[in-house]
Parts: sequence; C-alpha cells; structure tokens
Amino acid sequence: MYRKGRTGFYKRAINLFDSVDISPDEAKKALMYVLEDYNDMFGVLENIKCEWEATFDAIDSLILIHNEEFDIVRANRACQRKAELEFKDMLDKPYFEVFPWMRPLIKECREACLKERPGATEITEGRRTYSARFYPLKRKTEGRFIHILDDITQLKGTEKKLKEEVEITTALLNISEATTKLGDINMFLEGVLKNMSKIFNTRICLAYIWDELSGEFIPTAYHGLHPSMVPFFRITNLRESNIPLIKKVFHDGKPCVFSGRDAFPIGFLEIKDIKKVIVLPVMTNKEYMGLIICIFTEDPHLTRRHMAILNGIHNQICVTLEEARLYRESIEKAIELSNRIEIQTLIHEIDRTILSTLSHGDILETVSRMMEHVLNADSISICLVEREKDGFVFVAGTGEYLPRDTIIGFRDTSLTEVFLKGRIQYTANLKSAEGLHLLEARLLGEGFSSILRVPLVVKGDVIGVLNAMSKRPSAFSFHDLNILETLADQISVAIDNARLFKDLEELFIGTVSALSGAIDAKSPWTAGHSERVTLCAIKIGEAMGMDDEELKTLRLASLLHDIGKIGVAEGVLEKPERLTEDEIGCIRIHPVKSRDILSPIKHLKDILDVVLHHHEHYDGSGYPGSLGGEEIPIMARIISVADTVDAMASDRPYRKGKTMEVIVEELKRCAGTQFDPHVVAAFLKIENEVSSLYTPHLSE
Repeated sequence: MYRKGRTGFYKRAINLFDSVDISPDEAKKALMYVLEDYNDMFGVLENIKCEWEATFDAIDSLILIHNEEFDIVRANRACQRKAELEFKDMLDKPYFEVFPWMRPLIKECREACLKERPGATEITEGRRTYSARFYPLKRKTEGRFIHILDDITQLKGTEKKLKEEVEITTALLNISEATTKLGDINMFLEGVLKNMSKIFNTRICLAYIWDELSGEFIPTAYHGLHPSMVPFFRITNLRESNIPLIKKVFHDGKPCVFSGRDAFPIGFLEIKDIKKVIVLPVMTNKEYMGLIICIFTEDPHLTRRHMAILNGIHNQICVTLEEARLYRESIEKAIELSNRIEIQTLIHEIDRTILSTLSHGDILETVSRMMEHVLNADSISICLVEREKDGFVFVAGTGEYLPRDTIIGFRDTSLTEVFLKGRIQYTANLKSAEGLHLLEARLLGEGFSSILRVPLVVKGDVIGVLNAMSKRPSAFSFHDLNILETLADQISVAIDNARLFKDLEELFIGTVSALSGAIDAKSPWTAGHSERVTLCAIKIGEAMGMDDEELKTLRLASLLHDIGKIGVAEGVLEKPERLTEDEIGCIRIHPVKSRDILSPIKHLKDILDVVLHHHEHYDGSGYPGSLGGEEIPIMARIISVADTVDAMASDRPYRKGKTMEVIVEELKRCAGTQFDPHVVAAFLKIENEVSSLYTPHLSE
C-alpha cells in the first residue's frame, strides 16, 4: 500500500516540475530534495505501522476488528492463540464462527453497531470469564468495530473469596454484637443460628436449652425449617438415652462433625440426603446448658478455618449463656434505677417547663411527650372538663386517637366517673369489660386494651383527667400508678398557674384598654380611636402571618400608641380650623411623650420603639426620627396604616369620614412614600372586614 502510494507521489511530482518554467538541472535537483524528504516520511510511517502491529500483537487481551457483516478483518496474536488458527484462516470469517462461545455477544454487538455506540458485557468460556468491550472505529474505518476481551477469571475468584470473607466476618460480628445485647435467650439463639447458617451454608440449624427438671433438651430456636416441620420441632424434646451421640459430644466438650443420617438419627425430621451433622454442646463447669445442631444436605467443604470459627462460636455461646442470668439480673436492676432517674429527671423537666412558660397548650403538650418515655404506654392524653360544653375537651396527647379540641360528652365516656368521684380508674382489659361507653368502645376498636386514668385536681375541684393507655392487657403496675399520680399533681399546679397568669394578662389588657379609651375620650371626635386602630392593626398582622406573641405585642402597642396625647390640650385636638405651626409641633411631640410615659414600665419595653415611630414615613419624611424603609419597626408601619385608615374613616369637626373606596385609593397612592407597600397589600386583603368597624357610609 505504501509502495503504491509512494510511486503515485513520484509521478505527480514529475508532472508538477514539468509544468514549471525552470531549467532541467534545477528541477531535477529540487525534485531529488523533495523525493528524499518524502521517502523519509514514508519510512517513518512504515516504522509506525510496524510498531503499531507489534504492540497490537503483544497485548494479552483478545482484540479483534470486524466489519458490518461481523467478519474478522484484524485479530491480534492472543486471538490467534485462543482460536488455535493462523490469521489467514480467521480472515473474513464471522467472529462467532471462529469463537463459538462469543455468540452471546451478537445481540449487544449488533445494537452497538446500529447505534454506533460503545458496549460492554461479561461472557464465560468454560471456566474462564471475560470482560467484553466493543467500540465503533471512526473516519476511514467507518463501519468497523473493535472487540477487546480481558480475562477476569482471577479477579472474579478474588471478588468471590472476598465476598465470602466479608459475609463470614459480618456474621461473626453479628454474633459478637448479639452477645453484648443479650436480653432474650431465644432471640439470641435465633440470631446465632441465622449467622451460623450464613457462615457454614447449612440448610437447617436447631437450638435446644437444657431443662434440669425434666432432664431433657427443650426446643428453643430454629432456622431453615419448613413450616410443616415447625410444630414437630416445638413439641419434641431430646434425651441422651434416645441419642447416644449427645453424651459423647458433652463428654468431649467441643463441637463434633458426624457423617450420614444414621450417625445422628432425628426421627421427627423427614429430611432426605443428610450428608453431615455438626453438634455444638453448650455447657459450663461440666453442666449442661444447651445444644446446637447444624444439618447439611450437601457435602460441605469444612476447612481448618471453618473448624476454628466453629470452636470460637462455641466458646462465645457458652460464655454468653453462662452470663445470661447475671446479665438479666443486672439489666433488671439497671432498668429499675434508670426508671427512677428518668422519673426524677422528668419531674425536674416538668418543673422547668412550668417555670419557663405559662402557656396552657405548651405545658400540656410538653408534659404528655415527656411522660411517653417513662410510662409503659402506647398513648398519653389529657382531657379537660368543660362544664359549659357538657363534656371533656381533648387538649394534648401522644399516640393520638382523637383530633385536638374534640368534645367528648359526659354521657359518652367513663371519664365522667373519674370527674364525679375524683378517684383513679383502671381497666385491665377492655375486651372483658361490660357496658362500654361510646369512647371506650372506640378505643377498643383502635386496639387499646388497658387504661389507667388519674384525676387532675385544683383546689378540691377535678378540672381534667390524665390518661395512660396500652394495647396490651394488664399493662400498668402499681409503680406506674405512683408515677401518674405524681405527674397529675404537677400538671394540675401548672394548669392552675397558667389560668392565673391568663387572668392577670386579661386584667392587664383590660386596664390598658381602659387607659387608652380614657385618653381617646378627651374628644368626642377621637372616642374609640385606639380600639379601632388596634382591631385594624391585628387584622393586618394576621394577614402578614404574625404569630400569637407578635400579635400580643402589636395589640399593646396599638392600644397605647397615642397615650402621649394626654399632654395635648383638648382645644388643639378639637380645633376645626387649620393648626398653627406651634400647634402642629405640639401634636408631633406626642410619640416622644408616649415613649417617655411607658418607658418606666418593664413589661412594655418591647413596644417603646413601635410607639415612638408610628408616625414615620416609608420614604423618611415622617417624624420624630425621619426613619425610612426597614429602619422603621414593622409594627410601627402597620399601626401607621391602621391609624391613617381610622383618621380618614372617622368624622371630624371640619369634615365627614371618607368612604372605603377613597381610603383604599389614598393608601395605594401613598404606598412606597408614606406607607410600606407590603403593609398596604396586607390591608387590601382585609378591607371588607375593616369596613364593618365604621359607620355605614364606608360601604356606600
């Protein structure tokens, strides 16, 4: 190919020089230089070709190139050795005829050819496994594809061994972890059998515990038994007299491997083709503790390592079961101590809750959540007495079976007996109770079985009931009752304190309202102003998503925003003519006076800035601080809008109140200059509600 290309080049070069007007000697000389350079270039290309072919043939991977008809057009020496053919005998033959074991590649190879995309898969040939990759060749070799097959047999074997080692190690770790968390011997043995099955690939594993009274091994746990065999296993005890080999195993004191069914006859198990049986004696100080049997239906390959693992598991099981009794005793004592500590901690936390919040709802929710961790209950709930509603209100709880604020009539529940008699009520099993009320029948339908109820008493009156419920019968003990009674006393105190605080808070708000009303009453034209501003501001705050605490603060600030007008002469407030500069200055100082009047009151420190800046403008042109934008407290921006709405809507000596349509247009016009646009947008959502606060002319 290269020679042909070189000859063609020579002819083209001679024709080129024949067409150029130069002397023959110069042309010949130039031609020789050119021919010499290109001869060197073609030599380099031939060397590259030889090196590429040598590299191609030196690669250990099987590499072949085929055309669109899957005919081989190139194959390296590894392919030739694998096929035991010379390349000339492979050329132009379909690769799956030369290598029949590659036939499964045809489908994926064809898809890759059609879509001109790479492909990859795995393929086996005898005991060898290959990773097969195929790629389309581009440019001048378009329509040809290269296959690269790497022998990954050893890698696969290593991965398999590694996976087996990981499984064995994991199973051993699981057994080790189970020994550290022993709380139930049956569960422990089930975990051991399950992991032993993974390690030794056994079909069936059985565990028995020695019963001193009967002198038999009692079936305890199993793994791999067919469901039809489980009943036989559970009722079949083993005796040394029936199985002599058991005596031998315990005499040797170590695991033993027996071959064949006859070596270890277990009559109740109809298992065919038993190849081997492993028996582990579980004992301590020469005393029987139990027995573990592993049954193989295929001949296992047990190595020295397997036997070492078996001995390790055997020792671990013996030590664990030997310590089981002491462990259970220590756990029981630890649980008892933990419960006492947890109860004391819970009581302390409830005290902290009562001291940190006086919110009725927060106290009950927090207490019910805390109680769930101490009592052995599936649901904790608190119901309060509502005499006006002739029933109980479900106010808090876990494991909810009723929506919050559900009313339960006195006639519909046995809670009423607790309320009327003021005594605890315990139902051990709802299924056996007669004449169930509507609520208790519903609880039974929800799966609850036992109920413990304790009254919440304040100053001799039952105000509610604390309920603990479980889906297990007879779930509660005398200890649980003591806990519940202690917590009920604390909850009662907390509820009483919350009610006292609420009464004080309502008294405080009432006093503030009376004070603001007295100030507004200085002029018949401003009577009720602060109350209306407050109602409007609260509605705006709700529309803006404020929470309860923020709304409380907004309410106080709205009621007291004009308290500084106590120092403004009534003649100025009622003057029908335009105010003088001095009179305007007198009025503009009232926010500062409001702040000064309220500042000594510690409880009102959060509203001082709101009261001071409620006449600021969003563009900074207001008073007294010329604040603008976000510098103005959000509540002050809300009161600014509410105050303006009330001023425009109310009658004055010099004009009639404006309609809501006019007020809305004015707010829109001044949004971004005098008012916060977001506050105006919130007002527009509640304008219809605000209209009802004023005289009928607003809706005209």
